[in-house]
Amino acid sequence: MNKTMLASALLCGSALAMTGCQTVESQMQTGNPLNQPVLKSTINAVTGDKNEVGQMFLRPVDGGVQVYGKLMNLQPGQTVLVQGTGGVSIFAAQIAIAHGARVIATSSSDANLDKVKALGVSDGVNYRTHPDWEKEVLKLTGGKGVDITIDVAGGEGLNKSVLATKAAGVIAQVGFLTDQTTQLQLMPLIFRQTTIRGIAV
Repeated sequence: MNKTMLASALLCGSALAMTGCQTVESQMQTGNPLNQPVLKSTINAVTGDKNEVGQMFLRPVDGGVQVYGKLMNLQPGQTVLVQGTGGVSIFAAQIAIAHGARVIATSSSDANLDKVKALGVSDGVNYRTHPDWEKEVLKLTGGKGVDITIDVAGGEGLNKSVLATKAAGVIAQVGFLTDQTTQLQLMPLIFRQTTIRGIAV
């Protein structure tokens, strides 16, 4: 199984019906970008347009599709940081692993970190045990930082994401679970030449 097929399988691995998996896989095999309207209509057809459970499942899938586009340029050996163990973060982690990247995850729960490690995540950092979690990420990357950070928290934690991301690295800003506003420290951002890209989910 090649990397694109593996990524397809991982993306479909949660609970998506085979029809949806075929839709995703066929697009990936032909080199086409994931078509969100097609994916949404497929999931709606499987779950029912007004099916609350189906819509709850669709949200992380939709976010995962967006994040997938950001991760498509990943190279084996690169490092990705995912925040938390929610749907979008898990999709991002699985896709990154499928591309041969190393994944580091943060969580407030050691039990959840153990679960994501079972999925192939290399390292976990408990941000309650380590409030300065960015320093732990730097230790895990030999002081360099990660290539891509999937930030779902926002708020003042964005400054920590900048510090945890390598020079000229990318932060994919997917959410703002902590706060939608932040007092961004520009000095590290400028000197590290960090790119922050907003991704609507």
